[in-house]
Amino acid sequence: MKRTGNRNINTVGYWDQRYLMPRTWTPGAIVTTAARFIRPGESVLDVGVGGAVVFQHLASIISDLRYMGCDFSPMAIVQLQNSTDLAFTFDELFVHDIRQPMLGVMADVVISTETLEHLENPVKALANMAASTRRCLIVSVPARDSIPDREHLWEFEYKDVYNLLKPYGKPFVKHVRGGLNLLGAVKLCQ
Repeated sequence: MKRTGNRNINTVGYWDQRYLMPRTWTPGAIVTTAARFIRPGESVLDVGVGGAVVFQHLASIISDLRYMGCDFSPMAIVQLQNSTDLAFTFDELFVHDIRQPMLGVMADVVISTETLEHLENPVKALANMAASTRRCLIVSVPARDSIPDREHLWEFEYKDVYNLLKPYGKPFVKHVRGGLNLLGAVKLCQ
């Protein structure tokens, strides 16, 4: 992992304002790859759920999931609670800052897409996610040398994602979206 940003603009206030603006990010290839690790009937927690674009795509691939979402932006959660055009229903939706442990929250699968690069301590955030995971942890991050973004504090190479996940089991890591992103998954050691 290489630190790219010196000034962290990723505050709750910043993201509350960002969630008021239209977002055009489409995670299709990330979700298609991640879906290989998710079984029908499982609970799936999206950490950094934002506008729920991951779940919108996932709902079209796998039916019968229990959807859970958290974000540190109260605005993101309020918008999802008031949304009438989701292709699924949340079983649980709550405000939470992943820099802190999620006490009492467990899911079969925890997924977090394009979140770790925004955090001061991605290793600690990943540990907090793993502690709430029963079976499989899935993350995606921008690949090193992808499109620069002033919101990003870190950039990642293949080996970085592999080494981040290795303490939790045998990692699977793949370039997706034409090499712009890295997706990593690990079935947790039981």
